[in-house]
Amino acid sequence: MNSGVGRLSDNGVPTAPLPKDAAPQAAQSTVAAELPSQFPATFDFADVVLQRLVGQGAFGRVYQACLKTDQSSVAVKFLRKRFWDDSKASEQLLREVAIVSRLAHQGIVKHYGWGRRLQNAVFAVMEWIDGDDLTVWQQQSHPTIEDVIRCGLNVCNAVETVHQSGIVHGDLTPRNVIRRCDDSFVVTDFGFGRSAGEQGIEVSAGTPGFLAPEQLCDAFGSVSPRTDIYGIGGLLFFLLSGRPPVARPSIADSMAATLSLTRVESVSTINKAVPPLLDELVSACLAKEPSDRPRSVLEVRSCLEHTLQLAVERDSSRSSSEPR
Repeated sequence: MNSGVGRLSDNGVPTAPLPKDAAPQAAQSTVAAELPSQFPATFDFADVVLQRLVGQGAFGRVYQACLKTDQSSVAVKFLRKRFWDDSKASEQLLREVAIVSRLAHQGIVKHYGWGRRLQNAVFAVMEWIDGDDLTVWQQQSHPTIEDVIRCGLNVCNAVETVHQSGIVHGDLTPRNVIRRCDDSFVVTDFGFGRSAGEQGIEVSAGTPGFLAPEQLCDAFGSVSPRTDIYGIGGLLFFLLSGRPPVARPSIADSMAATLSLTRVESVSTINKAVPPLLDELVSACLAKEPSDRPRSVLEVRSCLEHTLQLAVERDSSRSSSEPR
């Protein structure tokens, strides 16, 4: 099982290397302005019992843990040791807690608070999600078209709440969406969450192969809600094809392809079963120019709902025409 809050490399996509002295860029979100003096610690390190490592990446590690107070399972996110004394890295983690604490939605991972362990290292405590990320789900379960659409609808509902709070997630990848055992989906890892319009994102801040062009170059405009629409398109593309929308052998090649004016190939060229309406939606979401993408998550959701209705009607028609 996977809590979905780790930062492991996505299927077929290399994770951008990070210099040892580099720190994650701090998001400047207005909802995340609370720093330690205004956002007091809610946990002591003695409150949690670490059980097993479930995810790790350039900036941090995530463990499944147990709260001593009620024996409940939680996920605990730590910065890597080299960032323990880095104030910007600590602020970034605290901002993530502050951002998610303001987002009340069943499809968004819950953050319970933060604390400091020995040597002043900051950690965050969040909901433990019993399930697998979309990479595992795609590879092991081979979801149907209808399953993929329902997943997309779940993600749209969660991201709509994010956007209503003036936040852009900025890293909607298969590793950051978890399918619960009850078939619902949860968006996790707001480590790169930022206010709409903020520029200057680091190349390492995100997942190559899923990054929108404006996350790499300001010439494409500012990071905005349409950046997450690109991310939703990337999720749908991956679930329908088994690979990222921009799959290249190296990070440099992936970045170059993302910034080129060449359109992302249609997912139907890989999966012939993708219906035309869904194919067109995925391509629209993955448009290089943000202005060419759907205007809002509501538009994406509306199209997915219509596509699902057509798919259900088609399957029903086929079933009724089969001999009994």
